[in-house]
Amino acid sequence: MSNTMQWLNKQVRPEILALAPYVSARSELADASGLIPLDANENPWAPYPQTAEMSLVNRYPDPQPVNLLSRLATFYGVKTEQIFVGRGMDEGIELLIRVFCTAYQDNIVTVKPTFSYYKVAADIQGIETRELALGA
Repeated sequence: MSNTMQWLNKQVRPEILALAPYVSARSELADASGLIPLDANENPWAPYPQTAEMSLVNRYPDPQPVNLLSRLATFYGVKTEQIFVGRGMDEGIELLIRVFCTAYQDNIVTVKPTFSYYKVAADIQGIETRELALGA
């Protein structure tokens, strides 16, 4: 493990490091052809009209798309494990705060003006937000 990863692991809350990775039923049944996964409340039937473009719109996207991660890793010259693909900035901000901050102990610092969701996510997690004025 690199020095950077060792340092990073020391910053992560211990209870987060102790978690077992989430494994969905879909990934466990990836090789089971013909089964209709009903665990995600998805419609088991393809939408009408049944065209190639519409074939997967009744399914949730892969949470960590292998092809995208591989191409990004190649482009940036890093390992796929070093890349996080999220569903927008809100998710990324929330995960950063959850992983690195302990409620009612830690704080985040933002520079005004900034994206307002930093404070929202911090408030939800019980994290103090300290705001600095731009140029202060």
